[in-house]
Amino acid sequence: MSDTKRCSKCDEVRASTEFYRQRSAKDGRHPYCKRCSSERGRRYYAENTKSVLERTRQWREANVERKRETDRRWALNNPERVLAYKLKSDRKRRAAKLGVSREVRDRMLFAQGGSCKICRRHESEFDRELCLDHCHVTGRVRGLLCNPCNRGLGSFRDIPAHLRAAADYLEAAQENLTNGS
Repeated sequence: MSDTKRCSKCDEVRASTEFYRQRSAKDGRHPYCKRCSSERGRRYYAENTKSVLERTRQWREANVERKRETDRRWALNNPERVLAYKLKSDRKRRAAKLGVSREVRDRMLFAQGGSCKICRRHESEFDRELCLDHCHVTGRVRGLLCNPCNRGLGSFRDIPAHLRAAADYLEAAQENLTNGS
């Protein structure tokens, strides 16, 4: 089998891996390159959205177990994408529950200089967006915090006296270590 192939749509010569597999084809590859196939698919979907969605719905109803197994296999093979999706949808759900739109969150982030309100580390230093910190009694949003700071507040149940006592404890322990006690 050749390492290259000419796309019958754009007429460009590309690596064989740039063509989808097609068992019925002589060379085992689709005649259109992946880019041309994708463009063709997008155009078809745009022109036939309702019928495509209806066919998809019907197939899913007729193949519930097959769809469930396919989804399960995909999730096992893509744990990082599953986690990213869960985090994103969880953040959206929480923001909606707190009544905070994306624009409001962006204004808050700008007002905070793009950083956590407690430790002042910039959002770009973290793998995820800053959390919407809110009062669990009133539901009012207080600001944006990094995950460690937000969890820290939660661990102390948002009780300032407990946080002050923890700070006093850490300072005293540090002083004892410094003085050699």
